Amino acid sequence: MFASRAWHGGLAVIATLNLLVQVVLTAQAGGGTAVTRLIDLFSFFTLLSNLLVIVSAAWLALRPDVDGRLWRVLRLDGLACITLTGLVYGLLLRPAVRNEGWAVLTDAVFHYVVPVGAVLGWVAFGPRPRIDRRAVAASLLVPATWVAYTLLRGAATGRYPYAFMDAGALGYRQVLINVVAAAGSLLVLIGLVALGGRLPGTRAADATAGVGRYVIVSSVGAERPPDGDDVFSVYLRAKAEADQAVAASDRAWTIVRPGPLSDDAGTGRVRVTKDPHRGQVT
Repeated sequence: MFASRAWHGGLAVIATLNLLVQVVLTAQAGGGTAVTRLIDLFSFFTLLSNLLVIVSAAWLALRPDVDGRLWRVLRLDGLACITLTGLVYGLLLRPAVRNEGWAVLTDAVFHYVVPVGAVLGWVAFGPRPRIDRRAVAASLLVPATWVAYTLLRGAATGRYPYAFMDAGALGYRQVLINVVAAAGSLLVLIGLVALGGRLPGTRAADATAGVGRYVIVSSVGAERPPDGDDVFSVYLRAKAEADQAVAASDRAWTIVRPGPLSDDAGTGRVRVTKDPHRGQVT
């Protein structure tokens, strides 16, 4: 749990600082107004994919057990888009780029450090939640919106973030071909991420046994486990890691985090709340 939070938190911090440096560099650069230059900057697919990773990584650092449809779409978009960013830049765009000074560093972080860090974090720590058809369909909305925005803004201003999207120079027919090729690559990456959520292991065995839902009895305190080396801190971190594994599975799940248990006679009453409750349970 600590390693996962540290990795994703570090990735979010590095990507955020890199973005801030690039914003300053862009604002101070020459040519046009600062506002126009900043709009140009945030029109790049690279910026979109890095922002998706920043949000998802920060979210994981703060709440390793996060889940939900919005989260799954965000996670899927972030991983697929940042991977496409790294591959397209490294294979196609890098030879034409000439950077100097701080731009060399920001370029490397945008196109190499963040993509590699995001993918390695996903492989090493997950979570790899179930990705269904609705999540895949919803994930297409972000890149589709970016394409529409890019073409509409380009038609109005003549400014395109990438040469292969320049309809003024290439014509819409060629741009459409380029977009379809990029979309096909993105769909493959989305499919790989979705399949990654079904890696073999206990989930496959549970599916074979017909287990539809996990119910795990955890402990209050596992939602924010301490970092100490005492026995109870280690115990809570182990509970938290087990909770995270359940939440990342492709089963429906319920995590119960009771307070201290006693041997007193039961009262016949139950209190259920999403917030930690540290009262005694009989």
